[in-house]
This record gives sequence, C-alpha cells and structure tokens, in this order.
Amino acid sequence: MTIKTFFQTHQLVITGKTLLVAVSAGPDSMALLEMLRQFPAVVIAAHFDHQLRSDTKQESQLLQAYCHQHQLRLIEGSWPKEKQPASGIEAAARSARYDFLTRTAKQVGADFLLTAHHGDDLIENELLKWLRSGLPYEMASMQAIGQMQGIPLLRPLLAVSKADLTRYNQKHHVPYVVDGTNLADGTLRNRLRHHVVPQLKQESPQLGTHALIFSEQMQVMQDLLAKIWQQLPVVVLVNALRISAEQLVQFSPAEQQLFWQYQIWHHYHERVQQLGKYRLLSYQGQIYLLGMQPATMTAPFSIQLDVPFRFAEQRFMVTTQQRSDAQLVGTFVAPAGPLSAGSLAPNQRLLLKNGQHVRSKKKFAEHAIPAVLRPSCLAIFTTQQPVFVAHCYQNQVSLTAGVRYWVYHFKKV
Repeated sequence: MTIKTFFQTHQLVITGKTLLVAVSAGPDSMALLEMLRQFPAVVIAAHFDHQLRSDTKQESQLLQAYCHQHQLRLIEGSWPKEKQPASGIEAAARSARYDFLTRTAKQVGADFLLTAHHGDDLIENELLKWLRSGLPYEMASMQAIGQMQGIPLLRPLLAVSKADLTRYNQKHHVPYVVDGTNLADGTLRNRLRHHVVPQLKQESPQLGTHALIFSEQMQVMQDLLAKIWQQLPVVVLVNALRISAEQLVQFSPAEQQLFWQYQIWHHYHERVQQLGKYRLLSYQGQIYLLGMQPATMTAPFSIQLDVPFRFAEQRFMVTTQQRSDAQLVGTFVAPAGPLSAGSLAPNQRLLLKNGQHVRSKKKFAEHAIPAVLRPSCLAIFTTQQPVFVAHCYQNQVSLTAGVRYWVYHFKKV
C-alpha cells in the first residue's frame, strides 16, 4: 500500500492541511518526509535531539540542508542534560520527545502529526508486548490513526516494510543518517530486530501483513468492549471509582477484571496486570476501586473564588459561574463571604433543612461512602460551618440572600 492509498483508504483529506512530521534524519523518517512533500499540503519537519549521543549534530545538519533545499520549515528541539534521569532513560526520552512534538503541533496549528513507524516496527512492538506483559489491549498500542494529547496522530507506513523504505530512498536519492546504536544488540528491541524478526519472516513472508491485521482487529475488539463498559454508570470520586454491584453481576470474574483494567486505563492512564496497585472494596451494595495509598485528613484552608486549589492531590475550583472546561462535582447555596476547603472531621455535624443537625458519618453511610474514602471527600466551609461535602451533602437551609456556588474538578493536576 502506498502512502496515497493510506490517505484514500482512511478518507483523509490533506490538501491544504498542515502536516507536522517527526523526523530523526534516519532512513524511515526521511523517506516519509520525501513522500509527503509531494502532496499539496504544508509540510513542517520537527526534529528532537535527545542529546544521548555525541554525533547528533550530523542529523541536524542533514535536516537543515534538506529542508533548505526543498523549502520546508524545520523546527528543532533538544532534551537538556539536567532533565535526563539516571534510570528509565528510554521511557523518559520517549516522553520528552512526544511532549516536544505535541507542543510544536499546537504551536504551528498542525492538522496532523505524522510519524514514520513502519511494518517492521509494528512486528517488533507486538513481540515486545508479548514478552513484557502479554496484555491483549497493549497489542493495539501502535495504530495507523490515533491521538496524542489531543493532536490527530497518523502512522501511514504501517503497511510498508523497512526494506521497502530502503529501496525508496535509493531510488529517489534521499539522504539519511544511520544511528549506530540501532546496530548494536544492547537493547531487547535491537535483538528482536536483528535475530528474531528475520527468522520469522523466513517462516512467513507475510508476517508484516499479519501483524497489521492482528493489530487492527485487536483494536476493533477493544472498541467493542469499550462501548459496553462506557454504558455502565461509573462514579468518579477523588481517590476511587464506584459502581453498583448489581451492574457487574451480569459479567464473569474474568470479564469484571477486564472492566476494571479498562477503567484504570481510561481514568488513570495505567496499563496493569490483574489490578496492579489497585484493590476492590465492597460497601453497601457498591464496588469501589481504590489505590494503595490511604486517604489522609486535610485541615481546612482558605480558598478564593475562581482560583484553582489543591486537595487530595487533585485540583478544584469554587465559582459563582458555570464552566464547561471541568467536571462538575456539585453545587450549593451559602451566604457570601470567605470560604475554606478541607476534609470533614469524623465528629463534624451537618445542618439539615429542619434546623436539626446530623453527624457526618451518618450522611456518608447514607450515600455508601466507606470510612477509608471519607477524608478525600472535598468539604467546603463558611465560617467553619460545612455547607458542601462532595457526593453526600449540600447546604439545605433556605437562604433568601444566599449565593449559588459551583464546585469543579480539573482532571489534570
């Protein structure tokens, strides 16, 4: 399949669009850049220097000369030495590169971000997943069309082999730099690339095609499961997820585990085996997914209207205006004046509509919130009197001169 076929198959119109291309100056990304500049689109090259090798200047020089020759815009970035960790360097480098690419894509108003991942990369990726986790939903992590931090991500070369790209570069006289670290067997990916994948291709010349079919069908099955899971009413609390036990009885234990794995990925962006660091708690007909860290009490502290504040490692805001850029936690009416936020003390009393008071633990129990989660339920106070407690209480006294407040949760800390 040619790159033109890719755009036609996926019904992607790129005429007049802005395409940001991730380039390393290696043979794969240079082939992609050469292919894309033949289209009637605005093509911008983005190069990120990890500064992990001493010869990376050669890559920058080649790209500068190539882009100057073909009148392409080139944006370069680098990873400062002081920000490089002592361990986990590969994952950190990938994260730094993707942050640069998505940030650059937003700056230039790119319609698409494109990478040069090809069929051999897909084979290696699937083999790595088999070896490292065996988790089915990880097998579809390299898709032809996806998203990266809100930017449409395209991998148009997944149906193309490394050998095809090499022949393309030779035919069109495309310059490139060979990264010497890719030739050594120091990493598992390189050992698979040099020794395992060639053997598998001898057994099956259609290995790349089969890898692509497998990845695409795994994604289809995951999407079908996601449609089922998304129909279930999951309540998001600060430090937990909650669902009625009645909603899960229709599923087997193995299916319920897949459900929780999906929720962990969807809400916390973690891929886990079994439940990983998370645990389940059953309380009054509700099932809670909890993290391993117990919730701790937070003493009340002053807050200001329309100014975000931190509570239980999350970010919130109290405002008198409704918003669309955050998740609504709840609303309450209270007299205008200073506000504070924190945890509700175990012996705190809450004012009811009839003027009587009730102990907070009774309200928590009425709303099936277990003791382990009560410190992480955000409480809002006016003059030390609680007027709002997330998920279980809002001021019930009629106030003719009261102000309507909204409480919002921002997903990103």
